[in-house]
Amino acid sequence: MAENNLLISSATVFTGGTYSDMADRAQLLNLHIPRQTQFYAIQSIYLIPVILYAYREQHDKLTEHLTQERASGRKIELCGDARCDSPGFSSKYSTYSFQDDATKEIVHFELVEVTEASSSVAMEAMGFQRGLNHLLYMGVDIGVMTTDRSPSIRKIMRDTCTDIHHEFDPWHKSVKKKLVTASNKKDNKDLQPWVKSIINHLYWSCESCKGDQEECVHWWKSLLHHICGVHRWEENGVEHTCHHPPLTEVQQRRRKWIKADSPPFQALKAIVMDRNLLQDLKQMSCFKHTVLCDDFKSLRAKMSCGHTVTPMSLTIWCLCAG
Repeated sequence: MAENNLLISSATVFTGGTYSDMADRAQLLNLHIPRQTQFYAIQSIYLIPVILYAYREQHDKLTEHLTQERASGRKIELCGDARCDSPGFSSKYSTYSFQDDATKEIVHFELVEVTEASSSVAMEAMGFQRGLNHLLYMGVDIGVMTTDRSPSIRKIMRDTCTDIHHEFDPWHKSVKKKLVTASNKKDNKDLQPWVKSIINHLYWSCESCKGDQEECVHWWKSLLHHICGVHRWEENGVEHTCHHPPLTEVQQRRRKWIKADSPPFQALKAIVMDRNLLQDLKQMSCFKHTVLCDDFKSLRAKMSCGHTVTPMSLTIWCLCAG
């Protein structure tokens, strides 16, 4: 085989390119490259086995490192998230990824096909359960598992993994959605300038509590005092203050505070004091994130949607996942 045939085929696959893109560029430059049938033959015979070997070798090293951590007495903190090959309820494939929160390395991921689950929605929970069982079987001592607020995953953690602390990602899109919906109503227009600040306050409450669940809930509810322009208040005989620097008279006067008896305040109070949200906040106090999986999810999305890579590249990805 000519060396260039192997190099061009390798460069195309390893960079996530497609044969058609490479052929178009080669034609413009008057370069001769392998034909499409030879290109896919080289992938099947040489490149897929090499990728599979490299993946398994790296995966074994990661697993060995995690098991050694158990021997040293350190519990592993993982975050997990799923990504499907298409949005909505028509997904065919879903991958659930597990990332070490300390090293930011993807330690494991599971590929699930829709035919294995009862529906496309159920693929996420199946991938999570399968991946978690694999890591536990390999001897990984998991101390904290951070996921989204999927009801199915909650049930799995609550019923079968009571010795693992379950955290939620602080990114709470439903809160923002409720705030935007409420502020768009005619009587609640005064709430609109506060939406971004309220979301920032949610993050700050989770971060500043340093793992104290009650403190996280307390600072989140303190929003109801601050938004009315009250920065010092008393609860159960204990005086509390806002954590921001003291406001000048000019700042206090210019800020558009919301009155406690107004419709926007009542709408906000219903969102802030929502029972389910307050319960979820207790599982956000460690301020863990699943967003760290996003770069890996972007790679998986490219390989699963078929827009930027060839079907053969999807085959390689499936082999690596299996």
